[in-house]
Amino acid sequence: MVPSMAALAVNLRSKIHLKELTLEWCIDNEKSPHDKDVLENFQPHKNLKKLSIVNYGGIEFPNWLADHSLSDLVSLELRHCKYCVSLPSIGLFPSLKSLSIIGFHNIVAIGPEFCGSSSNASSLEILRFGDMKSWEEWKCELVSLTFPHLQELSIENCPKLKGQLPQQLPSLRMLVISNCEKLLSSIPQDPSLDKLVLRNCGNEQLESLPSSLKVLDISGGFKNLLSVDKIKNVIANCNLEELKCSDSPHLEFPLCYFHNFILEMEIRGSCDSLKSFPLDLFPKLQSLKLIDCNNLEMMSVSEGNHFSLANLYIRKCPRFVRFPEGGFSAPKLVLCCIQELKNLKSLPEKMRIFFPSLIYLEIICCPQVESFSEEGFPSNLQHLDVLECPKLVASRRGWHLSRLTSLLHLGIGDADDESLPDIGLLPPTITCLSFHNCPNLRSLEHKGLCHLSSLEGLGFRGCPKLQHFPKEGLPNSLCMLLIMGCPLLKKKIQRQNGKYWAIISHIPFCSIDDDGVAFLSDLLTHEGISFPTNAIHSAFTR
Repeated sequence: MVPSMAALAVNLRSKIHLKELTLEWCIDNEKSPHDKDVLENFQPHKNLKKLSIVNYGGIEFPNWLADHSLSDLVSLELRHCKYCVSLPSIGLFPSLKSLSIIGFHNIVAIGPEFCGSSSNASSLEILRFGDMKSWEEWKCELVSLTFPHLQELSIENCPKLKGQLPQQLPSLRMLVISNCEKLLSSIPQDPSLDKLVLRNCGNEQLESLPSSLKVLDISGGFKNLLSVDKIKNVIANCNLEELKCSDSPHLEFPLCYFHNFILEMEIRGSCDSLKSFPLDLFPKLQSLKLIDCNNLEMMSVSEGNHFSLANLYIRKCPRFVRFPEGGFSAPKLVLCCIQELKNLKSLPEKMRIFFPSLIYLEIICCPQVESFSEEGFPSNLQHLDVLECPKLVASRRGWHLSRLTSLLHLGIGDADDESLPDIGLLPPTITCLSFHNCPNLRSLEHKGLCHLSSLEGLGFRGCPKLQHFPKEGLPNSLCMLLIMGCPLLKKKIQRQNGKYWAIISHIPFCSIDDDGVAFLSDLLTHEGISFPTNAIHSAFTR
């Protein structure tokens, strides 16, 4: 606890060059009238631009937040002042552009006094409310007059809030409403609104969207938004560019006409009626994520090509069995991630021909997939991870990796061999190499490693029988070695007295069983190591 006289002695009011100030109490701070005295004596100079008050234990704010002494304040954050029963008037801060009010548990209603003078509050551009569990009413009749320049409005985790939202905010561009189950408001039809986020707002009246809307992110059920016809009517008047649907299993998306403007789309735990995703209907789609789609079985492309798709991510779709038969052309596809498709039998065909721009390919937990297409991988591939796909890994000698002159990162999992890597398997361009969950791996093959003159990162995870490094040593280019879940090897690489200590002592960064892994990125940056390690690092912390 800071004595109020000690706060006064700091004399913040004299600090004319102080621009940003955070006053924060401990997280478990109790209700205390003493806190107001302390805060009163921490009054800053009028030149202050940014102020944050966190975990304050008083029931009201000091006088200097109730007068015009901070006329230059641009940003105000009041967070977890849970005992306060009133808010400062925004009209007292004529220069204020950003206001966040989070965790005020005793606020029941916000009235016109919060807005204050419309002429003094007109500069506000960002207004955020959150975690106000008792807030029931916002008397917002004057809000449109008070906030003519408001661009972002966010209301999150206010479960008792009901009534209407302000309907006329002429400059509003982004509206976020999350976990406000009792709110009955309709969506403002402001002409500038281009991003709308609605999460778990079952009573929200989503009947139409403003024509300017570009981004729609909806999550949870909407009582009036279940049928295809209703969704069609809602989105008919706007040219959406980004659409995200989460945790809405009963939602049905219209797939009977072209969506010519959508660039990014994500369906997560939604649209249980969706069995086939028709890429044709989204001719400009650049990024597609399909996650936890319980009944999705396939993707389809009737024309056999899609000229815009750049990112494809499919994960945890238990009934997904196939991609378009014969393959499909996606000349701009750069990233392809296929994860936890346990019934998938085969990967996209003719990837080398149809995905010429592919750089990043990740295939994880697809146990039924047995092989890649005969043509092999796209020649520009730089990153390849194949994990938890035992049948596919067993066929790796037919991958023709040595042809990939751009390959930098390779991660292999669930190989059944006793010695790795295979002789002649890897191209010399490899900079990061990792092995995961190889139960029978006992030793490293020197002839499979010795030509890797660019190898900088080497990792092993979950290889319980691994115990032998090549007597010839590891590549001199190595500057990172990560080892997790390899108990036999761990004993032999102990500092000073380990059998293989001399082999690895030249490596700048060695991590054994999580020791230091969390600090890898910072360390590499500090040491000036510039090669891309995010992939191997994320694999080891997955």
